[in-house]
Amino acid sequence: MSAQGWLYIPIETKVRELQGKLLLAAVAAEAGLRTIVGHKDEVFSIARKGPRGHIFNFGLSRNFAAMSRRYRQLGHKVVSIDEEGLVTLRDELYVRYRVSPETLRELEMFFCWGEKQAALVREQAADAGCKVLVTGNPRFDMFRPEFRSLMKSEVESIRNKYGSYILVNTNFGSSNHVQGKSYSLSQLTKKGWMGTPEDESYHCGRIGFQETIIQHFKTTLPILGRKFPDLNVIVRPHPSESHALWREAAALCENVHVVHEGTVTPWIMGAEAIIHNGCTTAIEAFLLGIPAIAYRPLKDNKYETRLPNELSVQAGDVGELVEAVRHLRQPGACPEAEAGRELLARYLQGVEGALASDRIVAHLLSASSGFRYSAWRSNVNWLRLVAENVRIKRWIKQLLGRGMAAQEYIRCKFPGLEFCEVESLLKSFSKATGRFNHVRAIRLGKNTYCIDRFK
Repeated sequence: MSAQGWLYIPIETKVRELQGKLLLAAVAAEAGLRTIVGHKDEVFSIARKGPRGHIFNFGLSRNFAAMSRRYRQLGHKVVSIDEEGLVTLRDELYVRYRVSPETLRELEMFFCWGEKQAALVREQAADAGCKVLVTGNPRFDMFRPEFRSLMKSEVESIRNKYGSYILVNTNFGSSNHVQGKSYSLSQLTKKGWMGTPEDESYHCGRIGFQETIIQHFKTTLPILGRKFPDLNVIVRPHPSESHALWREAAALCENVHVVHEGTVTPWIMGAEAIIHNGCTTAIEAFLLGIPAIAYRPLKDNKYETRLPNELSVQAGDVGELVEAVRHLRQPGACPEAEAGRELLARYLQGVEGALASDRIVAHLLSASSGFRYSAWRSNVNWLRLVAENVRIKRWIKQLLGRGMAAQEYIRCKFPGLEFCEVESLLKSFSKATGRFNHVRAIRLGKNTYCIDRFK
């Protein structure tokens, strides 16, 4: 095997990130960048011992500065995408909480969803030496026509099981977190987002706003089930959310179900419509041609996100929601999309033309020279040993009962990654595009793989 350089791609939330980041890894490998992709703990640990290259971090928040600095001092070039950068709070709040000049100074490149995000970041990055580049996000490459057909069998399987259904996507991780609201508050404090009385007031108010919305959703679910007895109502909680209160609501009506299986895309594709409140899945539905309804029984621009709601039909109470579902079920009732396309174009690139993955890799290749690393650091068996050491340390922690709640939360977000999953996705990418015929995966750790080009 030979490579022009190395690339490290960590994954935090499997159902959200795996497909896009594995596609990015395949594109990078095809171009000559040997890539390590998998669960973030293993990838970051391998990067501390492995060959120097480009390494992705998760965003621009102040809490990422120390980690980015650590890897830069080890000889890596740190780059980043903010997975939360498409659907954000108001502009001034996004900059305040999610764009840190300190973190920008540690980065070589930051890849933006679109021009809207880039304009906010460039002002902060002016003196940081970080290139702000508009590429789109590999996650949204999956909504391109060439990749949709890959999910046909999954869509058919879902429909065979549930028949016609409405998909309700929840997005209330701050107030309904699987580890409790106190965990959400502690994480905000850890990130430095609760440093002033003003910050504390804002975030507590936002969580309270979510709690009110949740109660409206909870009481509405059985009503929807009864109003549409010929449909199933599928509730898909956010990956960070507890399912308990949704199961409580679902128990009141036999055609309401709480399901969180696989990536969300085939579930959207198979739905007659989706219902949400400020959720990214509304943008995904828009790109897939599935109608979305923004259920907003309480409105407050201070706490709401603009883009998902503006790409949706509006419903302010249960009556309007039921009427919207009834209307959208009629043939040809999908709302006019032209205005939505114009709005989305300001926020999102990469949905046409070159893939976001190709755009990112082109930038990485332009800056991939100058790395120095010894042969032993690149040895696959050495990298496997490093990954195994991570697994053993985690096993010891579990055995001693340390951080059990945290470990359970990690498993919730990343339940594991088998070789057959990686291999199947790589084959599907090749089938969809006619590319990647020489790209293969080598297992390094329990949840980590080296993606490389073989001849």
